[in-house]
Parts: sequence; C-alpha cells; structure tokens
Amino acid sequence: MIEPGAKTALQVSKNGIIGVIGTRATINNKAYSNELKKLNPKIKVYEKACPLFVPLAEEGWIDHKATQLVAKEYLSGLREMKIDSLVLGCTHYPILIDTIQK
Repeated sequence: MIEPGAKTALQVSKNGIIGVIGTRATINNKAYSNELKKLNPKIKVYEKACPLFVPLAEEGWIDHKATQLVAKEYLSGLREMKIDSLVLGCTHYPILIDTIQK
C-alpha cells in the first residue's frame, strides 16, 4: 500500500512538494516519507497527523460542519507549504475526499 501511494504521488506532482496525511502511528513511523525519499531524494515531503478523520468517517459525518472545520485546521499548514499532491495514508481518508479536496 505504501509503495503504490508514493509512486502515484510522485507521478502526479509537478513541483516535487508532496503532503502526507495519516494517523499518528502512520506519520510517526515515516513509512510514506521514507518511501518517497527513497524513490526521489530531491522531493520535499510534509506530513500531518489527522487522527480525528477516522472517527468522523466512521460516524458518517462526510459533509458535516465539524468535519469541514477539522479538515481546515489540519490541512491549512499543508496548503501553505504549496504541496501539489497529497497521500491519504489511511484507509478511512478516501471517505472524506471531497472535504479534504476543498
């Protein structure tokens, strides 16, 4: 799961600045950033733990105001880093893709 996600992020990135979001455990083990750097040592990787996305997705709060506020809080720093691709490092996160993209 890690290698395909990293390869896809590298393929779609135009500026070589990639974001990775995941649970605290995923971010702390740096599996995605290590794989991305292994595939292309020149890229910049910015990671952010987004633990509240899991219970929000499980609760079904896909387009809920609370989910939108949490996403804005978590992701605003990544936007400032000018990332152009984002690895969703948790199986729950695609459920919230529309909110994450906004």
